Amino acid sequence: MKTIEYYYNIIYYFFYKGAVRYFKFDKKPSEDKLNQWIDKQEFMQKIYKKQHIDNPAEHFDKLGEQYTIGPDHSLATMYGGGITIASLATILVGFYHILKIIFFPSFEDSLGYIFTFTGIFAYTFHNLFVRQQDQGIKYIKEFNNIKDKKWRLKWAIITALIFPFSIWFMISTSTDGMIGKFLMKLHHTESANSILYRPNESAKTIDDLIIKR
Repeated sequence: MKTIEYYYNIIYYFFYKGAVRYFKFDKKPSEDKLNQWIDKQEFMQKIYKKQHIDNPAEHFDKLGEQYTIGPDHSLATMYGGGITIASLATILVGFYHILKIIFFPSFEDSLGYIFTFTGIFAYTFHNLFVRQQDQGIKYIKEFNNIKDKKWRLKWAIITALIFPFSIWFMISTSTDGMIGKFLMKLHHTESANSILYRPNESAKTIDDLIIKR
């Protein structure tokens, strides 16, 4: 389980880092003209003085960074976690398609039911390995200290490919997809062979009865 947790958090970490890059394009609170004007107002200066805030710009920049890109319940962790959960849920839909075609080909289902079930499973899995004991925060701090460029590049590429792969896997394993059609063909071939074999088996039984008589 620890191995699964470790590799799952690598994927989560790089989705988180992608969200961090996105949020870093936004302006800092201190760079906003409206915030600069508000900070200069006398009533705000009194509030800052009471709260012992000597440098409002620096103070709110730190708060903004913590809220948007911090490792602990920030917008970046929400976005990174959301993409990780969505990728896992989509891959699970693909496996569901495979199991359905092989074992329950005539079972009628609905897309809403499938996404609800896989989404709940993926969310539970994510909570177990990332949020239950704040493992995600620990792994983010650990992976931030890894300076190996090859390791970072390898896992950045793998993570970037996971979401498009999950979409492809889900579509291709459906009854209209390449893998789904192949599995259905195999299933129909096996069923046809089974039907063809039964009359021969019955014929042997009748012949045996005639011989015995």
